[in-house]
Amino acid sequence: MTESKNRMRNTHVLVNGFNYIRPESVADAVASLTENPDAVLLAGGTNLLVDMKLEMKAPATVIDILNWTNCAAGMRMRTDSSLAR
Repeated sequence: MTESKNRMRNTHVLVNGFNYIRPESVADAVASLTENPDAVLLAGGTNLLVDMKLEMKAPATVIDILNWTNCAAGMRMRTDSSLAR
């Protein structure tokens, strides 16, 4: 049996390792971003995870703010994935 050159890869696996941080507050998130300036935020969208599965992105650190219930009013995420008031 010959394998196809265009064989699909399993995109359900995150191939590259990364540090995962789930801060409890805005202050913790800011501290994590300060300590890891190249970190990316995971905040509800799935594009980051899809890109990681397809090996289009390989961040060293992912900061998960998806499940925040105590986010300060007026906080928003900029297009560069940084937090702003």
